[in-house]
Amino acid sequence: MVSEAAEDKMQADRDLRIGSVLTKACYDPIDYSVTLTTGEEIRFTEAEYLGGDFILLKGITKGPQMNWERGISVNLSQIVYAVDVPGGT
Repeated sequence: MVSEAAEDKMQADRDLRIGSVLTKACYDPIDYSVTLTTGEEIRFTEAEYLGGDFILLKGITKGPQMNWERGISVNLSQIVYAVDVPGGT
């Protein structure tokens, strides 16, 4: 069993690694967008940090392919920026 302090440290480390927008996407399903180093935009509704260098983007609403029903794992180094509620609301 992991102590509360250890759990808090793991969460803080993850938040620093993936940034505030992607952290929020792990807990608050809404509209998000990432732009990759290739210039492609992926819009999604939620995310799951997989540990290490990868994040799973789920609920894809826009992207180079639309048949990612279970989501797509993206290497964090390929993300140029992430946006919470692109277009505003």
